[in-house]
Amino acid sequence: MITKKPPSWIWVIFLFISCQPSVPPDVAEALEELPQDLDWNFQVKPVLSEYCFPCHGPDDNTREAELRLDREEDALAFHSDEFGHAIIRGNTASSSILRRMMSPDEALVMPPPEAKLNLSARDQAIIYRW
Repeated sequence: MITKKPPSWIWVIFLFISCQPSVPPDVAEALEELPQDLDWNFQVKPVLSEYCFPCHGPDDNTREAELRLDREEDALAFHSDEFGHAIIRGNTASSSILRRMMSPDEALVMPPPEAKLNLSARDQAIIYRW
């Protein structure tokens, strides 16, 4: 029996898909309801404002980890060697914000449990899609 080797682009797609963070079913459902193109000011920034700005917003006195998420250019900038870029548009596997938002580890999850802020599936989907 002769088997044909799959084209190399198949392996690239496989690697890309396998590197994506695991998406909970409720977030996957919310993704289906979102438009393909999201706007920073109308969809993304309000989510970050509600959940992230208390610690990563415009106030220099309350900002933690030297991470600023209230301006698009800062949210997309390189953050640190440990976390890399908080957000890389279109590359959820390399965006630390997604890994932190969806982490089951209470030491890593953002927002932290003590903040008592739980991101909705729709809000997680917005960050994931953007």
